[in-house]
Amino acid sequence: MSQASEPHGYEPSDADPRLLGAIAGGIAVFVIVVPFLLLGLFPGSATRGGIERGLQPPPQPRLQVNARADLAASREREARMLESYGWIDRSRGAVHVPIERAMELVLQRGLPGWASTETPK
Repeated sequence: MSQASEPHGYEPSDADPRLLGAIAGGIAVFVIVVPFLLLGLFPGSATRGGIERGLQPPPQPRLQVNARADLAASREREARMLESYGWIDRSRGAVHVPIERAMELVLQRGLPGWASTETPK
């Protein structure tokens, strides 16, 4: 058998450490120089900015500022609707009734087109 020589240091196929150092240094210089370059190109940008007061609110839909309060208000509106009487379409005679009353009416009258649930005596 032939004797293979042991590798020394690092594999020759690896990236050159000087190249990696140069890339890291270039990125560091870029990160430091670019803000100053942008200030030179846009000199008024450091003093301007912010949100002007008295602007009209943007059109719907808007971002929620207080999601918990919005959800609570929405659930309250739904609960009032589910627990009250009211017209849906007056011309057709469609109304909404509380859920408990609706279930009682369905038990009394049944549903049109459904078989009766009563057991024969």
